[in-house]
Amino acid sequence: MAAEWAAHVIEAVEQSAAQGEGPGRPAAWSDLGVAVPDGDDGQLAVHLRGDGRENMLLSPCLSGEQGPEHEPAYPVEELRAEDGVVRLRPPPGLSPRSRRLWARSPSARFLHEALRDGLRAAGPAALAEALAQRRLAGAPTSRAEADGLPEEQVEAFRACLSPGVRLVWAPPGTGATQVLARAVEALAGEGKRVLLVATADTAVDDVLHAAVRRMAPAAGTAVRVGPPARREIGIDLQLERLAAPASREVDEERASVATALRQVEEVDEEVERLRAELGEHDEQAYRAAVARIDAERVLDELGPRLEEAQDAAETARRAAVTAATALREALAARAELDPVRDALEDERRAQAALDVIAQRQEALRRHRAELFAEDRASRWRARRQHRREVDAAIAELQRYNAAAAEGRRRWLDLQLHARAVIGERSRADVDAVDRRSAAAEVAMAAADEGYRRARDALAALRAAHSEAEAIGLPTAADWSLVVGSESRGLPGKHARLQELLTGQDDADALRDALSARHRELVEQARGLRAVAVARIVGEASVVATTLARSRIHPALTGASFDAVLVHGAGSAALAEVLLVLRRATTTAVLVGDFLECGPEQAGGVDPELQAWTGASCFAHVGIATPADAAAEPGCVALTHQSRFGAALRRLANEAGYERLRAAEELPDAEPQPDTEVVLIDLATVPDATADRLGTALPRVLAALHAPDGPVAVVAPCAPRAEAVRDTVRDHGGARDVAVGTVRDLQGREFPTVVVDLVDGAGPGFGPAVALAGRRLYLLADGTAVRAAETGALRVLRDGVERGEVHTWSAAALLGEADPPPGPADTFAELGSRLREPDIPEQREGTEIRMTNGTFVG
Repeated sequence: MAAEWAAHVIEAVEQSAAQGEGPGRPAAWSDLGVAVPDGDDGQLAVHLRGDGRENMLLSPCLSGEQGPEHEPAYPVEELRAEDGVVRLRPPPGLSPRSRRLWARSPSARFLHEALRDGLRAAGPAALAEALAQRRLAGAPTSRAEADGLPEEQVEAFRACLSPGVRLVWAPPGTGATQVLARAVEALAGEGKRVLLVATADTAVDDVLHAAVRRMAPAAGTAVRVGPPARREIGIDLQLERLAAPASREVDEERASVATALRQVEEVDEEVERLRAELGEHDEQAYRAAVARIDAERVLDELGPRLEEAQDAAETARRAAVTAATALREALAARAELDPVRDALEDERRAQAALDVIAQRQEALRRHRAELFAEDRASRWRARRQHRREVDAAIAELQRYNAAAAEGRRRWLDLQLHARAVIGERSRADVDAVDRRSAAAEVAMAAADEGYRRARDALAALRAAHSEAEAIGLPTAADWSLVVGSESRGLPGKHARLQELLTGQDDADALRDALSARHRELVEQARGLRAVAVARIVGEASVVATTLARSRIHPALTGASFDAVLVHGAGSAALAEVLLVLRRATTTAVLVGDFLECGPEQAGGVDPELQAWTGASCFAHVGIATPADAAAEPGCVALTHQSRFGAALRRLANEAGYERLRAAEELPDAEPQPDTEVVLIDLATVPDATADRLGTALPRVLAALHAPDGPVAVVAPCAPRAEAVRDTVRDHGGARDVAVGTVRDLQGREFPTVVVDLVDGAGPGFGPAVALAGRRLYLLADGTAVRAAETGALRVLRDGVERGEVHTWSAAALLGEADPPPGPADTFAELGSRLREPDIPEQREGTEIRMTNGTFVG
């Protein structure tokens, strides 16, 4: 960019950079606040102070109070930032000490310097030069079709597909998001690379989400650079998540190290907590006092037990003596019957032998009889054999009878002798005396064991009693020390502390080693991901990011694209747009609303150079009114809007838009719901009450309508916005409630919008009311509205007189005047909530009123 105009742009940016606040390169670490639990899904939230820092978070991480340069840093991967609230998912192993969100938040000076450096480094850029020289390309040359889009949106769509630089005037609700999404789809379908940039994260996300819903691209085809604001932007679109696999092994090791570091920290934290809780606790004194108290209790208990033990020992002794006597008597009785026992055995053996003899004789007789009875054949040889067998049997029987007679005599003699010894005694007598002696032996063993145990117990009690007497008795101080220590759990805590301290010898060295390794792994992962990020961006068909991030992201500084589409160009500085256009080789389309609040004017800049940094591209080419847009061939105007109804459309047109028309005029369009517009007149209450209602009304209205969708509160200035944001947050209503100035919120859409006009209305009135879809509440001084002859309040006065703007009295809402006629459900509910006991909630000493009566934000 060597042209003369480029030198002027760079000079203007340098002058702006000199006036910017904050450090220059590199962007310093900023402590954004403590991350607190947010909902039941495990996520954390950081509530910022409404300074817009959530839109430019670089390298976000969680760390401690001293920051990531001095303490372990935990990179954050899942993060969304919107409306002053950053929501994130905590990384594995996160320490409670590391719950502060840190990021490199670039200052205004840093961003200006990055813009300057980018412009300096830029080479020839035909499209940027064409815009700088006010040479728009004229009417679109593409004849592409886009089914489902009305004619003017098709023309804007064709502008995005045509070579050259063009503008699209897109007032609120006229379909810019859908046009850009269709253009991104078409360009990517033709194999072209597209860079989509917008001034706000929400605008980037809205277009990208609408485009990928139609495209259904593979992962990496469309890429979102920077943390998204919308939940709908999935991880397959987020650049950092797409690059994550490149550092997976390093990340896994880092998570393991973080877990180990967390375990060390947990021990440190427990040691610190236990030491603080123990205070001046003296464990030795406590133990000595416990010993004396225990000794006293032992002595009290042992007195009766000693007496019982002595009695028990004496009883056991007597029992043992008695058992011994019984055993001697039993053994004597048993010895007396020993001959009888032997005789009974002899008698049994004799009878058994006699029975055997008799059985054998009987068997031989049966065998002889069987031989006699056999009927043998008549043959001679058989008869002879039979006779031999009979003779042998007779001989054997005779021999046995002779031997048996002798044996029978001997056994009968033994039997007679045994019976003589036995006499009148029996086996039962012997068994009885045996049982008696066995029982006596058992009783003797038991008595002896009982006596031994009784002696041992008595000896143990005597020893315990002597030991307790040696310890001494407790004092009142002993009792106080023990009761106080145990009521606070100090003994157990002291034991736990000693257990932890035993393993603490190497904790410091381990902690330092783990911390150093953790930092090393974080840097390794960033390096690996940086390479992957550059590759992914270089290969992506669609890259989407914010205008500010596009100038500082390393992967984008040298990238080029076939088409660059800029959303929100009406509020972007011309110099920023020129820088991003240098990345376009064929097509550049700037979509925006020139009635929005333009770029902020920087002081200290030469008025002749102010146009490059303090004006938009629309102003640069001479478009300041709807008529100018219609007259410029290189500017396509979108005028059919589908966001709000006729009453609000007329209000917006009279506030400057002039040419907005109903989308239902188009073929096949669906009927538009009407928009309820309500003026709440704060002039009906005293000033002090009006001041309180200035924050109470937005909060209560937001709570009332939040179930129907997101709510926006448009404040006249940053301090008022902060006050409202605080009271909304204090009442638990931060989710889906956006609070800010017109500049903060312009270009977005909300079902319900609350606009604070108490201190007047300025050029931002039109974009403010155009944010609304179904409901618009205007907080204003009714007296000033009724007296207005010009400006936005006159527009509001005309709407009231036409009956399109309903008026509610603040006094009536507080029950101090009659309610308005007509349906009163919402009015009654709002009034009831305002009269609840927690109103007012205005912070003490904060009376916020503007002094210049402007409403630019």
